[in-house]
Amino acid sequence: MSYIYVDDSVHDVAGFVLAAFVYSKTDVNVDIISVFQDEGLDPNVFEYKSGLSVSQNAGLIKIRSRLISLISSGCKIGIAVVPRGKRKYLGEECIKALIQFLNYNAELNDKVEVQIDQGFFKSGESAREIIASYDLGYLVIKPELDSMIHRGLQLADIVAHTYSIQLKEKLGHTIKLVKAGPKSGYPEDLEINLGFELWARFRNHMFRSISPIGLNNLDEEQTFAVEPYGLYISEYCDSKLVGIVRDAFGTVYMGCIH
Repeated sequence: MSYIYVDDSVHDVAGFVLAAFVYSKTDVNVDIISVFQDEGLDPNVFEYKSGLSVSQNAGLIKIRSRLISLISSGCKIGIAVVPRGKRKYLGEECIKALIQFLNYNAELNDKVEVQIDQGFFKSGESAREIIASYDLGYLVIKPELDSMIHRGLQLADIVAHTYSIQLKEKLGHTIKLVKAGPKSGYPEDLEINLGFELWARFRNHMFRSISPIGLNNLDEEQTFAVEPYGLYISEYCDSKLVGIVRDAFGTVYMGCIH
């Protein structure tokens, strides 16, 4: 059995909720436990949250780096965007996103357990009713789970936070610059957009088309469609938000971005 972990990032001022879907062929729970234990933390007490301040904490920086490595070592990513004002529909919109991803990605044709964090549905009963109303193929949906126990959700938290930063910047909010640093491919002191720096780590792992979108030039030969394979845009989004989301995530360039 493979797994999809689902968590969200809510942005009131920017006006959107972004849900991340992290697909793994294996259960990552044991791997995450090992990461925490290696850093001297009790995995039954400690939970990694993207809201934690890590800038001055070497231990948390290392943990975040290792969790990102877990994502990069074999996971695939999908995202869904819903307007903030329609958050009450987030659970059902994520079910629709899952069905879309199932229809466009052959690797999801095997049995997949989907673990969804708390707060996506009004209640457990509501979740069960909504899930039962859809044909979910091989998906086994487990909603309203505790991310302290189902630790793969902590990977989805990182991805949701990362893509939300990128989308907020596309919407004109919260542009934060960081030093490129060593081994980045850039001059170490170059200030780069934080959202771009974080997003670049995951772009290779998006669910995407098998073939590039065109063959007219080198850029098109290395550009692949993410929508509908790994991007779901809620029908509740207005045309402005739809356009910005598509511009940000609708395709992915696989060539060098330095």
